[in-house]
Amino acid sequence: MDKRLPALIDLMGARKVRFFFTSDGILVVKGHLDLRGSGISLLPDRLVVAGSLLLTCCPLGELPAMLSVGEVLDLKDTSITALPPGLTVGGPLFLENTPLRELAAHSHFEDSLDLESTPLSTLPVGLKVNGYLNIRGTAITHLPPDLQLSGPLLLDAQRIRSPLGLAPRDAAGVPAGGG
Repeated sequence: MDKRLPALIDLMGARKVRFFFTSDGILVVKGHLDLRGSGISLLPDRLVVAGSLLLTCCPLGELPAMLSVGEVLDLKDTSITALPPGLTVGGPLFLENTPLRELAAHSHFEDSLDLESTPLSTLPVGLKVNGYLNIRGTAITHLPPDLQLSGPLLLDAQRIRSPLGLAPRDAAGVPAGGG
């Protein structure tokens, strides 16, 4: 048995979370899994959560390989530095206030992606977000020319220097060339 399972199983039992194991040992949570502030620091590989997975303020440093979440994945205020290969999220992905440093090239998100107040300095080529993209409070200064968004782009306009950004502004926030 995966050494990460006993603490998680105990916690899910105490919270009356419905779950089962597939014949090949994959843990499947039937609904939402709210672990906010629980102290969980490791999750089993190939975890499947049909609903939302809420991990705000958990001491989680990494996500398991092949994690699948049907709705919201909330990682605010965790220690996540990278997203694992095979991650699938059906709803919004919240990464505010994490030490996330990069996203993989050609990343595709089924819903919104919130990167506010992360140390990210670039967005990858081929990034596709089927919702809003929040990059406020990041070090991002350029938007990739092939960025695909289906919702609003939330950004610090004075920081963006790419052709997709807003008109350049002076130190007072007035558009260059007049106001």
